[in-house]
Amino acid sequence: MAKHQSKSQPTWVDVKVKLATFDRAALLELIHHLYAAHKDNQAFLHARFGLGQDVLEPYKKTIDRWLWPDVFRNQDTSVSKAKQAISDLGNHFKSGQRLSLQNRPMGGTRNLDLLSCHTLFRQV
Repeated sequence: MAKHQSKSQPTWVDVKVKLATFDRAALLELIHHLYAAHKDNQAFLHARFGLGQDVLEPYKKTIDRWLWPDVFRNQDTSVSKAKQAISDLGNHFKSGQRLSLQNRPMGGTRNLDLLSCHTLFRQV
């Protein structure tokens, strides 16, 4: 009797191989579907391409929501969800992309520092 080998989870390499077979139209359609699927994808793409007034706003809102919940709405805190928003933003900057804050180009580390300052001194 032959042993059944369990397949490991797909990795970026597996995805990259499949993406390499797509033409431009198929890639645009895939990105469109990802964009429509979730607001986090929209925020990521807006931030990646520097669209909108403040590309950090979605991240700020997420951090504010989880670190300073609205007690009248019976919301709870979640440091892990706030940290995830910071991590997502950090991963974006690690890609080497530059963003602009109010039409001023800045490096990713500087933007992450600004977000940290916003979070720390929000109520001052």
